[in-house]
Amino acid sequence: MSDKARSLVSQIGEKSLNRFFVGTTTINSPNQIHHIDVSEDVSTIDRVAVYDHTHEIWQMAACPLNKDLLITVYNTVPEFKASLWKINERSKKLEELTQLSEPSGSIKSVLWQPTEESESRIVASLSNSCIKLWDLTDSKEILHIDSGELNNLSTGCWHKYVLQDLLTVACGPDIIGFDTRQKSKSYTIKSSCYGDVRDLEVNPNIPYIFVSGGDDCLIKFWDQRNYSKPLKILKKNAHWVWAVKYNPRFDSLVLSSSTDGSVALWNVQSLAFKNPSIPRKDSAVKSTDRLIKTYDDHEDSVYSICWSACDERTWDWATFASLSYDGRVVVNRVPEADARQALGAL
Repeated sequence: MSDKARSLVSQIGEKSLNRFFVGTTTINSPNQIHHIDVSEDVSTIDRVAVYDHTHEIWQMAACPLNKDLLITVYNTVPEFKASLWKINERSKKLEELTQLSEPSGSIKSVLWQPTEESESRIVASLSNSCIKLWDLTDSKEILHIDSGELNNLSTGCWHKYVLQDLLTVACGPDIIGFDTRQKSKSYTIKSSCYGDVRDLEVNPNIPYIFVSGGDDCLIKFWDQRNYSKPLKILKKNAHWVWAVKYNPRFDSLVLSSSTDGSVALWNVQSLAFKNPSIPRKDSAVKSTDRLIKTYDDHEDSVYSICWSACDERTWDWATFASLSYDGRVVVNRVPEADARQALGAL
């Protein structure tokens, strides 16, 4: 990209192509969303379309089921707002379907709720001090959580399957879980990080396991049923861990990125779905867990990483992309030996 950028997502509803969206963050010129496709062998990156977006983009969320729907969180100066867009690939334009507004003007993040239904319509918006649930069918607010503990909200993640009503959020160094159906707090992990928690991600196959990354340069794995201490701690990045992402298909493969410009690929087999027992003590963690590879392709802070959502071709599940603040997008793939090892674990 020719402009600064900090938001990168895969087009989750597109299962036949390696497709990503990149949102720019520039003050002096109109912003854009770049639609890029990556070949199966990751040798070619094509910029298929560029969509105009007036304001600087700080976060994006692709609809899990409808590939034509995308949410952006953007800075209008001085307010942060969010909009739901319909992507028109033919006209190369975005159609705004609805806008999510917060009186404080401080929306930080928007998260699609996972669902087994045929249509995704519920999202959570996180602002400085409150959580709201919205029904996008009629843009109606259906839940408002405003607790004294919700201070400096930054990011969050929905759990899945039987826990799909559980929303875990980061409030500075603390991690708090909310049961949105019961409208009550489920758990609190105080001072989970020395500094702020920057990202949270739920294991795609084990809904009670999640991972966090933050200002203490550590990657921590947690069990929301027994959270007195992390299940496991990893360290490789020399500065803040800004993003952590599970592979959607193989939960033993985890990515992390940092403001030191590096991307790390991990094998965390001890906490994977196929492991018959999740350890409760650090001493019980198997030695098979390891750093697979560090990627040093960037020269600036890497704020976003994501896996391809494509699952129709043999190796597309192993493709991932990273974005640094200078606008550089890099696409890589899990080394073949490690990819075959993951396939063999099925």
